[in-house]
Amino acid sequence: MNESHRHIHDGMTSKDFLDSESIISTIGLKEDQTVLDVGCGEGHFSLAASTVVGDHGQVVAVDVHEASINILRMIIAQENIGNVLAFRADATKRIPVNDNVVDVCLMVNVLHAFVLNGEIADVMREVVRVMRRHGSLAIVDFKKIETVAGPPVSERLSPAEIENALLEYGFEADMFDDVGPYSYLMKFIKR
Repeated sequence: MNESHRHIHDGMTSKDFLDSESIISTIGLKEDQTVLDVGCGEGHFSLAASTVVGDHGQVVAVDVHEASINILRMIIAQENIGNVLAFRADATKRIPVNDNVVDVCLMVNVLHAFVLNGEIADVMREVVRVMRRHGSLAIVDFKKIETVAGPPVSERLSPAEIENALLEYGFEADMFDDVGPYSYLMKFIKR
């Protein structure tokens, strides 16, 4: 792992408190789409997306943590899932996807860390590069209140802070939804 990644995943998977299938449905994924899951962890959102996009769609899952990617690769192999590609990659450096091919980009519980680490410009440069015009960026992040899960409140972002952070990269807010006791979902459209 790159030492510049100061905000460290604490080992609690969002699988414990987020319903990935419900959130994927709310986002509005469609068959045949290409999905990028930035900071995919062990891939439970990637796997949920793979069932929606089907055999002609594709999910590209990237995470900087080798152990998480290895777990996802094991699941992909065991379950013979052909439409998920898992890469150990630093999204602040280079996402292993061609330009303008991603229909939907997921960022689940990771945007606050990119902001905290001063890496938002780097990761958004890559997200903008790989996304199609009018593609969707779906952000799930922790509510900016004290909860038993997630980072300290001082490290969390409010919906307004996320919207302001993404405006300069050409994203317009499209939707907001409460997705559980700890988290919210915001969907943006790339202009």
